[in-house]
Amino acid sequence: GKPVKPLQPLKSARTIPKLDKITLHAMVNDAIGNKSNLLSAFMAFQSITATRPEVVYARNSVANWKLREGMPIGVKVTLRGDEMYQFMDKLVEIVLPRLKEWPGMSMTSGDGNGNVAIGFPPSALALFPEIEGSFDVYPRMTGFDVTFNTTAYTNTDGRLLLSGLSVPF
Repeated sequence: GKPVKPLQPLKSARTIPKLDKITLHAMVNDAIGNKSNLLSAFMAFQSITATRPEVVYARNSVANWKLREGMPIGVKVTLRGDEMYQFMDKLVEIVLPRLKEWPGMSMTSGDGNGNVAIGFPPSALALFPEIEGSFDVYPRMTGFDVTFNTTAYTNTDGRLLLSGLSVPF
């Protein structure tokens, strides 16, 4: 019942892995009680990526969390092209070095298909230069995930590509 992985092509100059897209995603648990709590994460993502985020809606209802299907619960941004590389540069050169007690990415990270994801605490959002100057504008900081989607076929190739782009492992 598991999906079949595509066969890896023979090694050649045409099969060099590339960074396809970067996805930022933030889940705002406080948005279940009040939709306006999404606004801070929405504005923060818009300022650090220079792209308008899209709102993520709940697909299923969960009675224990008082969550109903169709409620807005998060925001996400998908970056491609120049915007992707500008965000990557900001993340690697400014945010990651200033992140306290972050040992680097795990050498076993990856989803099996060459894509790698990192989770950040709410304090990391304040380290971006666009937010640092106007910290008071964003009343609620939220944790967020960054997913690097690559064209690599294995985790090793994906990590090697990100290592070449200066992501610390």
